[in-house]
Amino acid sequence: GHWSLTVPSASRQPRYLRSSNVTVEGEFQGAVETIYGPPQGGGGAKGSLDVLEDVDTLTIELDGEPIVDGPGADIVVFENVFSVSGQRWGRHVEPGRLSFSRNGDTWHTYPTSLNEMRSARDFRHYTGFWGVTPTYASSSNGISPRERAGGGDPFDLARLDLKRARYIRLEYWSYDELPAIASPPDLDAILIRHD
Repeated sequence: GHWSLTVPSASRQPRYLRSSNVTVEGEFQGAVETIYGPPQGGGGAKGSLDVLEDVDTLTIELDGEPIVDGPGADIVVFENVFSVSGQRWGRHVEPGRLSFSRNGDTWHTYPTSLNEMRSARDFRHYTGFWGVTPTYASSSNGISPRERAGGGDPFDLARLDLKRARYIRLEYWSYDELPAIASPPDLDAILIRHD
């Protein structure tokens, strides 16, 4: 995915998941309410501060307006990623795969790839995964999750030739080359940039 600096109109403001507009099911640890609202990031040194833990699989149905394809990234996924001390490109990544569906039956999985020239701890090793970029945005530091500086991993429906989607599925991606990932990802929040 990629970012766009286009600012949505007042009638098309970005939104977060809330109990009143989503239905959530899956395998995870903790209270699903932790993924509602904006992210609470601690930056590269601390990771996210309030997360839904061990997300093995999570399916989200948007009960209100669906996601629609707009300029640049259409959603951003915020996860508990933090930097590895002393390693310029090193991060404690927890990569997961993302899929979209219009009807809940036919799913379209976002394309992913691995750069074999990079180590498994190097975030540049991963393309198309969530759980790779730290979350910097937080209500306590004034960094907006709507901008690239807020962190998170962006996804664009256009990559899947989709105009809209009502369902999102996040799945744990087990990686044999990175045995330090002993548990599934921890999800902070999801920002929907266009609807």
